[in-house]
Amino acid sequence: MPEWHTTRLRATDDAALWASLRAAGLVRDVVNALGVTVTVAANDSVRIDPIPVVTRETGETTTDADGNTVPVTEPVPGAHCNVYSLEPLSDAVLAVLPVVNPEPTTPVRIAA
Repeated sequence: MPEWHTTRLRATDDAALWASLRAAGLVRDVVNALGVTVTVAANDSVRIDPIPVVTRETGETTTDADGNTVPVTEPVPGAHCNVYSLEPLSDAVLAVLPVVNPEPTTPVRIAA
């Protein structure tokens, strides 16, 4: 089983995120059999995993319907995505990507 390297990205919005992925050569647009243009990974050694919503704890708590105390969360601004690659991304590729730094301590998704 191959080991996938994870690079976590966060851009100001979806357009900026996808523009950076295109500039890095990690995705490309193709026209499918229905004539619709879709964006796909540039090759089989890369997987793109857009994350719809990332949240963080606010430091406050609330009580859920079952009476449990749970943390209050809020959305983290921006567009989020994980890039999984069979080889570490080159410095040139990383230079055009909005890499999350420092790495999150509790990532939303972890490659198995």
